[in-house]
Amino acid sequence: MKPKHSLLALVAVFAAALPLASQAAAVTRTGAIKFTGKVTAPSCSVNGSTAMAIADINVTLNDVSMDKVQALASKPSHPKTHSITITCTGAKNLTVSLKALNGTNTVTGQNSILKNTASSSAAAGVGIALYEKGTGTSYNLVSGKLLDKPTPSASEIITFDAAYVTDPAITLMSAGNVQAALPFELSYD
Repeated sequence: MKPKHSLLALVAVFAAALPLASQAAAVTRTGAIKFTGKVTAPSCSVNGSTAMAIADINVTLNDVSMDKVQALASKPSHPKTHSITITCTGAKNLTVSLKALNGTNTVTGQNSILKNTASSSAAAGVGIALYEKGTGTSYNLVSGKLLDKPTPSASEIITFDAAYVTDPAITLMSAGNVQAALPFELSYD
């Protein structure tokens, strides 16, 4: 019986050594993945900006007396015309989308009227609207587009009219300061 145990012990030692033998036969090699590339200047700029960030675009409206402020549905009688120049190099699908937040940037429930956010001596019952130049057609400031060009020119000019408008939720207007901000997004391929 002793030989059986010796034979079993020999088989067990041999079985245990098999993984070691196969590990010894494995070959490990190392290498490297190398990356090359180049970061280029943005292919579109706004009003001559050279950085990726777009500088604020300031529009100063002319002073207007309260009796000249009109309702949104009318063609504005005292608009301020403003232009934005977008210069592109090889861009496709150029879009300038308006991104105001209802109730934050706009008068609640009024997607076409910017809320007056002046912090001191603010006018009451007044907001600001953007219009297609020379018309009574106002832009949807929450989801509208100022520009949508699949194949833009090297230079695109967006021109719009900005005007004071009455806030339909406030019936009593008062004179004072008016400020507003309109977020927008420039996208292109």
